[in-house]
Amino acid sequence: MLISLLSAYQISAEEFFEKINLAKADLVLDVRLSNKNQLAGFTKEDTLAYLVPRLSKASYIYDPFFAPEKGLLSDYLAGKIDFAQFSKSYLKALDQKGGKQIFKERYSSYNSIVLIGAMTKKRHSHVEALKAYLEEK
Repeated sequence: MLISLLSAYQISAEEFFEKINLAKADLVLDVRLSNKNQLAGFTKEDTLAYLVPRLSKASYIYDPFFAPEKGLLSDYLAGKIDFAQFSKSYLKALDQKGGKQIFKERYSSYNSIVLIGAMTKKRHSHVEALKAYLEEK
């Protein structure tokens, strides 16, 4: 299984869907904590659920199980903790919930998965830590 990352921020719709198609994704997996507000623009859950299957050969699934806890994300975004601390806490919580096994059970039938996160030029996203965690042997 190939896992790619895609940011829902600072990207045009054209670039967004081109990256999905270039990855030859059969699943676009949205694991953002918040994907319903106006700030999400064209990457709102309902919009992606409609557009992804129509503009690519991929399915779209929103799975908040793999999103970070709200308080932890808030601490990172407010600068109370750095990305290393954020990642460590996020992955520890995910591991305690059986994250790898659940991911395998839900998504092992897909060949190419694009994880949607919120990376920007100035900040990292939990999907970067999630990808590394899932690729660990």
